[in-house]
This record gives sequence, C-alpha cells and structure tokens, in this order.
Amino acid sequence: MKHSCGALLYSFCPVTNQVGIVLGLEGHHWLPFKGCNNFKESYEETAIREIKEETCNLLHVKTVNLEHHFNSRNKHYHIGLCYTPFKILKKFDKARSMTTIKEYIEKKKIHFFSLDDIANHK
Repeated sequence: MKHSCGALLYSFCPVTNQVGIVLGLEGHHWLPFKGCNNFKESYEETAIREIKEETCNLLHVKTVNLEHHFNSRNKHYHIGLCYTPFKILKKFDKARSMTTIKEYIEKKKIHFFSLDDIANHK
C-alpha cells in the first residue's frame, strides 16, 4: 500500500479575525498539502518536502507531527496540522506563475476557508 504524507494548513485572517484552513486546488478538488514518499524518505521528511513543493517553496516547516492516520482503498495517509502565515495566500499566485518546476505547480490555487464557513458548508 502506498503512503501519502502531508499536512492540513491553518491560518488566521487578520481582516475577519477568523481562524481557518488553507487548501490547494487540484483538478476540481480542494485538498491538503500531501504526497507519496520517495525511496528511503521518512514519512515526516515526505510531509515537509510536499508542503514546501505544493506551496511553491513559500512555506518551510521543520517538523510535522503526523498524528492523523486514515486509509483509502489504495493509500494510507499520515497527516499533520501546520500553521501558515495568512500572507501566503497573496504570494502563492505570483510564485506559481514564475516557476517552471513541475512539483511547484501541482496546486492551481490556494484558498482560506474559515471555520465558520466550514461549519456552515459554504
């Protein structure tokens, strides 16, 4: 079974004073920042690399506590929770448009979803 490692990013919107999560758009789905591990790479190393790549090299975390585990039909997921500054949302589009690195353009865009919006399914 393949293993996918990464994190759900959370942030604080200074305009609305709300806490929320940041997800990335892949295809038609908003997903956390995660991916499969490379040969001889630990799950935490995978999560750190995937967060860096999928945020266009804007977020560098030193550690990820991969405390959430779940399975799909083909993968076992190891997911942590990491803080990201809200300013990443403004920087992402520019960083993505200026790179040709394949791993950095996996997410089409990123978006902040407040916990209130999530609770109300907006």
